[in-house]
Amino acid sequence: KKLDYFMGVNDTTNYFKSAIAYYDHYYMTISVDSIKRTDSSRSRPPVNSKPSPDVSATSKSVIKTISYSPIAQYYTRELNNAAWYFYKNSSNPDMLSKAIEWSARSNEFFNNYDAMDTYAHLLFKTNNRNGAVVWLQKAITLKKERGFNAELLEKELSAIQSGALTIDLHEH
Repeated sequence: KKLDYFMGVNDTTNYFKSAIAYYDHYYMTISVDSIKRTDSSRSRPPVNSKPSPDVSATSKSVIKTISYSPIAQYYTRELNNAAWYFYKNSSNPDMLSKAIEWSARSNEFFNNYDAMDTYAHLLFKTNNRNGAVVWLQKAITLKKERGFNAELLEKELSAIQSGALTIDLHEH
């Protein structure tokens, strides 16, 4: 897609312009509830999911496990990645405002600590330190609840609380 090309050649001007058109059209106009309903219907087991009872003892059977990533996770990841790119590559208030919209929306689709962290970074970069602290605390709590080490996020929280976040300790 065009966005990957612009990112690959470091053409941030065209990336920003194209990203705004793309994400606003395809990701910001869809209802969060409709995506969650779709995911809910996809998570139900298939109608004929039980093995046939007439399998002979001499035949081999193959068990397949089908898993999927919910569509809401995809929407969260895509919006988060775009917001993170804007965060990393712009100080323009209009661009950061757009990234904040996308990041906020990404958090509506699916609870993801990376998306919460991106939102916190954007809030901090736009001088909303209190909001950044709240969202980074949410990210830390979620990451720990899911059994992951939150040490880097905790370091970021300390830096944000002191007003000294000058580097990004990780990539999204």
